[in-house]
Amino acid sequence: MEKIPQHYFAFNPQSVRWMDMVFVAPIMIYAGVKGDFKPYVKFSLIAIGSLTFLYNGINYVTNLQNEEK
Repeated sequence: MEKIPQHYFAFNPQSVRWMDMVFVAPIMIYAGVKGDFKPYVKFSLIAIGSLTFLYNGINYVTNLQNEEK
């Protein structure tokens, strides 16, 4: 896969990944744990929040390692 040049983006994609990990995923997990929702909605919020954190965390670390090379 060809790497897209950084100037192609209007913003730094790494900062979006970081914001997903720090803000979006924890809010989704918190809403799933504390929210007054049906069980399948609670499970979905917790699962999607956890997977968002995991996916973006892996991509963030991988891109940091690739930048060092």
